[in-house]
Amino acid sequence: MVRAVRIVAVAALAGAFGGGFVHAATEAYGIKEYPVLSQNSFPDEAALGSDGNVWFTEFSADKVGRITPSGAVSEFPIPTADSQPEGIAAGPDGNLWFTEAKANKIGRITTTGSVTEFTIPTANSGAAGITAGPDGRLWFTEFAVGKIGRVSITGSFSKFSIPTAGSGPVGITTGSDGHLWFTEYQTDKIGRMDTSGTATDYSVPTAGGPYAIAPGPDGNLWFTEANSDRIGRITTSGTPTQFTIPTASSLAYGIAPGPDASLWFTEFGKNNIGRITTSGSITELSIPTADSEPLGITPGADGNIWFAEEAGNQIGTIALPNFRISNVWYVPNRFFIPNISRLQQQGDTTNWMVLAPGTREIADKSGMGLFASRGPVPIGTGYRFSFGSAGSYSYLDPRHASATGKVKVPIVVQLLPGTLNQAQVTWASTPAPSGFVSDVQVKAPGSSSFVDWLTGQTAASAVFGPSDPQYVGPGTYRFRARLRNTVDNAHAGYSDARPITLS
Repeated sequence: MVRAVRIVAVAALAGAFGGGFVHAATEAYGIKEYPVLSQNSFPDEAALGSDGNVWFTEFSADKVGRITPSGAVSEFPIPTADSQPEGIAAGPDGNLWFTEAKANKIGRITTTGSVTEFTIPTANSGAAGITAGPDGRLWFTEFAVGKIGRVSITGSFSKFSIPTAGSGPVGITTGSDGHLWFTEYQTDKIGRMDTSGTATDYSVPTAGGPYAIAPGPDGNLWFTEANSDRIGRITTSGTPTQFTIPTASSLAYGIAPGPDASLWFTEFGKNNIGRITTSGSITELSIPTADSEPLGITPGADGNIWFAEEAGNQIGTIALPNFRISNVWYVPNRFFIPNISRLQQQGDTTNWMVLAPGTREIADKSGMGLFASRGPVPIGTGYRFSFGSAGSYSYLDPRHASATGKVKVPIVVQLLPGTLNQAQVTWASTPAPSGFVSDVQVKAPGSSSFVDWLTGQTAASAVFGPSDPQYVGPGTYRFRARLRNTVDNAHAGYSDARPITLS
C-alpha cells in the first residue's frame, strides 16, 4: 500500500544539484492551524474545490473534510467503512473526486457533501493519486498493480499499462503539454501518458522515490523525492534536474504550484513547509505544531497555501507576503474563484492562475481590448494585469465562453484636507493610458440616479465642491467611475459607488 511508503525511515543522500537556500522566519508568513473535527483522522491530501474551499481526505476516519478560507471545518462520511481515502482533486463536473486505497474505489463528493462511490475493476489496485485530465475525465494511479486508471464523470473505467513493470505509481497531474504526468516511486522514474493511454517514462538521475508531481509556472513538471531529500524538475521533453533540500531526512511528499510563481512542498519527516523557485532557490518554514507530519498541499482561494497535517490532525495555512496581487483561480470545471475579485486599491495586480487542464485564455470581455493573455495560459501558470483605473472589468476565456468573471477596482473619495464641503475624488493611480479616458458620475443627496460629473478624463483625480453644478448643498454624495476606449467607446462597467458626507 502507498501508506507504507510514508512510515519507512530512509537515509537522506547528500549532494549539491543547484539552487540556493534561504531560511525564512515562520512568523513572516503568518502560519495558522485548524484542528480537524474527528480525532486521529490522519488528514492526507488536499485540493481547492470549485466552491472556493479546500477539501481534504481523512485516511483513518473514512471521511472527506472541507475547510473554508476563514477556517471553518466540516466533515462528510464515506459510505464504505475502512475505505482509506487518499488522493483528492477537483473534477471537470465541479465536484471533488478522491481515491479509496483499501476499498478499491473512486469516490465523488459534491460541494454540499453528497458522496457517490465507483468500484475500480482491477482488484486491490492501491488507488493513490488522482487528477482532472484534459479529456474531461479523472485519471488516477494504481500503486499496487503498476497501472494508470481513468474514470468518466459517470463512473466508466479504463486502465493503461506503464512501460516499466513494478513501477509503483503514486502522484499524477496534467502537464502544460496536455499529457498526464506521474511518478513511479518504486522504479525511480517519471511517466508521461497521452489521453489514448500511450506511455513513456524517464529515469530520474539519482534514485530518490519520486512521489507527488505538479505543473510549474515555467511549463515544466515538478516532483518530490521522498527518499533523497530532493525536489525534481522535468521538462515536457523528458529532461530531469534535481535540487537538494537543505534539511536532511525531510521526506518530501506533497507539492503544488503557488500564486507567487513558485512551488510549495511538504517535508513530512522534518515538520517543514518548503518553497522552491523555478531557478531552484529553496526556503523552509517550520510548522508551529511539533511532529505534525505535513502531507498534502494546495493553493487556496484566498491566495494562501493550505496543507494537511497527518499526525497533527490539523489543516494548516500559510499567508503569503502582501505583493499587492489579487489571485483568481481557474479550476477544472471552468469556474473562476473568486468570480468577482475586488482589488484593494487602484494599481493592484490580478493574477489569473490556471489549475484546469486544457487550453485556457484570459481576455477583456468589454471590447475595450485593455488586457488579454494573447495566447494559451498552460496549467500551473498564470497571466497578470495591473488595473490602474476605477471600474468593473468583465473578463472571459474566449475558448470557453461560460468561464467569466469580474475585477472591481475602487474609486477613492476623501475630504479635501482643511475643508468640510469639498471632496478629493481619485479614479486612477496614474493618468489614463493612451486611447483611454475615465468617466466619473455623482449622485447628489436626495437624488435617485447618478449623473455625469466629469467625462473623457485623462487626469487621475479632481476636487468636487460648491462650485460644481451637481453640488446641491450639505449631505451624502456618491461617486463612481469607469474606463472607456476613445476609439469605439467600448467601456468597463462603473465601479462600486463610494459615499462621502459634505457639510
